[in-house]
Amino acid sequence: MNPKRFDELVEVCQAIDFETPASWLTRTALRQGTSVRHIAEHLGWPVVGDLDLLFPSMYPFGLPKGVAAIARLEIARRVMAGFKQTGISPDRLLLNERKRSCYRFCPLCLESDRTPHIRIHWRFACFIHCPLHNCLLEDACPHCQAKIRLPLSLLHAGPTGKGIAELDACRRCAGSLADGEPQLLRPSASDSNDWEKARLGNGRAVLSALYHGWFRVEGQTAVRSLKALRSVDQNGLIPRRA
Repeated sequence: MNPKRFDELVEVCQAIDFETPASWLTRTALRQGTSVRHIAEHLGWPVVGDLDLLFPSMYPFGLPKGVAAIARLEIARRVMAGFKQTGISPDRLLLNERKRSCYRFCPLCLESDRTPHIRIHWRFACFIHCPLHNCLLEDACPHCQAKIRLPLSLLHAGPTGKGIAELDACRRCAGSLADGEPQLLRPSASDSNDWEKARLGNGRAVLSALYHGWFRVEGQTAVRSLKALRSVDQNGLIPRRA
């Protein structure tokens, strides 16, 4: 994984805060007019397996200095490194479909993106709510129900295989992922709603814990290691949505 390999790419994409490695690789392959596999091989990145999950092992001591193109992937690297420390099975917290990395998405985020990209928190089953737009994340394309799976060679995506230009378009039908009615959360005074709000908050708290490498239980001062998240998960306090 020689950092000089990045310098050999022309007009390489700049990673965006919270972007996943798979999203960056997908965008970069399109910018270079080639396949994801070709770019991965050039960079010395794995061409099979879960790139997001493998990323911390590829750069265990942090991302290489002087490679501005991927500098902002450090957030995703730290989150996934933290996840691996928990000892929780990827099948429990990470979204997958047919052994491919899978993601939910916020249609309002994609609609407002200057450069559409996929966030690392959208990969986690426990992160089901966009705090920025106060809506539930969507599971699939509103037109054809295809899910987001990455990395993907956008050059040959779409219904005719002629490609799609951005990650806010469906890989299967090329329809806009920003279409459809956002599922906005409405305020409620019921106890059940308070419980649901707490669980939604726990989903965000899990991602924060993974990034920082520790967490606290509300009302307690003790700092807990990430391995303690397993008991939190076993007690049903980490939310999911099928």
